[in-house]
Amino acid sequence: MIKTIRFVYPNTFMSNCIPISLAKLISVAINRTRCYSDIVFHHTTFIEEGINVNEVKNRIYGMGKQILEKKFEIHDKSIDLDHWLNHFIHNCIESDDVIAISIVEDTWPFAKRMIQKLGAYPINVVIGGPFVTASYDIIKDKLPNNVSCCIGNGMSFFGKYLDIVSSMESGQVIKIVDNGITSSNELDSCVSAYNHIPQVLGYRFINKILQKVIPVEINRGCPFNCSYCINSKHSIQFKQRSITDINLDLQYIKTFGPDLIYFIGDVFLKLENLKQLDTLSTSYWMNTRPELIPNDEYVNYLLSTGCVRCNIGLEHGDDVFRHHMLNRKMRNEDVLRVAKMFKDTSINLVVNSIIGFPTENIELLQKTLDMNKQILDINPNVTLSPFICTPYHGTKLKDYCVEHGLMKKNQFVAKGLIDSGLNVSDIPTNLLLDVHHNFMEYVTGEKKL
Repeated sequence: MIKTIRFVYPNTFMSNCIPISLAKLISVAINRTRCYSDIVFHHTTFIEEGINVNEVKNRIYGMGKQILEKKFEIHDKSIDLDHWLNHFIHNCIESDDVIAISIVEDTWPFAKRMIQKLGAYPINVVIGGPFVTASYDIIKDKLPNNVSCCIGNGMSFFGKYLDIVSSMESGQVIKIVDNGITSSNELDSCVSAYNHIPQVLGYRFINKILQKVIPVEINRGCPFNCSYCINSKHSIQFKQRSITDINLDLQYIKTFGPDLIYFIGDVFLKLENLKQLDTLSTSYWMNTRPELIPNDEYVNYLLSTGCVRCNIGLEHGDDVFRHHMLNRKMRNEDVLRVAKMFKDTSINLVVNSIIGFPTENIELLQKTLDMNKQILDINPNVTLSPFICTPYHGTKLKDYCVEHGLMKKNQFVAKGLIDSGLNVSDIPTNLLLDVHHNFMEYVTGEKKL
């Protein structure tokens, strides 16, 4: 019999909001175990420098909500993680029957320590998420016998898993591996279960301001095939939700009073669907590709429906390199065209760039800087957002690095490539870090390569 389920998101030094799919998992847990009153949410957030921890706690816990502090932890970077983890494990073995952990590659080192400690106790643990799906072949031999794995879609597997554990005697453990990659990729509404999640878990920092952000899934998978994305290897089927279903979710979440809606999807709505979008006067943030923003009419509908931030990817400033290394077949002129269309609007256009790709040299890096300068000249209000190339396991880019001796198959890039002691480019590491930290100075020419 299951009395308590603990959902864990070991979110060390990241700023991600709770995955919206958690709502579906909660619904499964309630339906299968009828133990809603004993579902515990554990989302660890170790916040960035420059934000006062006590001020954040005072705002969160002063909202009049009945939220237990153990359900949401917030610390600065000075915390002793080993001490925290030992205390966490003690709480788990005292109260929990099932612990469900969602993992991405950046959080794997911390999650791994957690899992290994839990392996010493008679408690059932189930893990899933993008990292588990992509890396099971490498991590499987390191998992204790009480740790089950969901590979791919987790909804149907989680229900079956809870059925099995519910039928077991207290103290019994089980290890199951389920390959759900070929399972149906359903996109039914999950926001309706949002009221099962403590409201505080919707808060995240936007420009160092704590805001209540509610994510809404608009599609899953991706119709494109970029080499640095996990979708490129696992061929996750692209599915678009109907605009009717999206609007129903938006009507429902209005009752929670969000500051911002974050639309989850690698590409945004087509014009005919955008015209029907009803955000109920709530601002939103979305991602898309520059070639999918066709004209000024589209931008005007973004404005009228409440868009305040739009992220697009330049990724690299050289068309040929972007095409061959990234398998991203857009053109520089697409980005320049979009920068011009957003120039006189209130939408914050964010242009993402990646530096430090395999075989990238200083000459190629300069092309990315030059392209960002052109974007900035066209639209001085644009936000230029640089990232260092991170070949995650499960991507074609990681395969390329392994095949060419730049990485080993079992090397992971937790907290970023450079922090993991790797540099797959032909650019000196110190220069790569300096460009990342002082990107605007290099774009404007204040600093030179």
